[in-house]
Amino acid sequence: MCHIESAFLLLDPMPDTPVSARDVRVDAWRVEGPWSEQTLTWLRQPPLSRPHSRGIARSGPPAVLRIDVTELARAARTGTRRYFGIALRSSDTGAVGARFSTGIAGGHAPRLELYYR
Repeated sequence: MCHIESAFLLLDPMPDTPVSARDVRVDAWRVEGPWSEQTLTWLRQPPLSRPHSRGIARSGPPAVLRIDVTELARAARTGTRRYFGIALRSSDTGAVGARFSTGIAGGHAPRLELYYR
């Protein structure tokens, strides 16, 4: 059986994003329960739990956001619990912040890099 050595979630900046000198913390969490895009709102979100990891988003100059999600990937691989995905949250309320592509409105979709041993 392969062992996950490391895993990274990569998000590309949106084109033409306003530049900000302020860094933004972005947290990655394991989604604890089922969810659907039809019922997902700011008020109705699935519960989140550990493991958890953090990345730093920079919009000036725009750069790829790379979050170490090794523990999240290992938890998904163990199969002890059902896997419902990874959620990203930012607590920053700045006017500009940082914007990243989801692939829906252009740009690249987020990517997961896995390194096995």
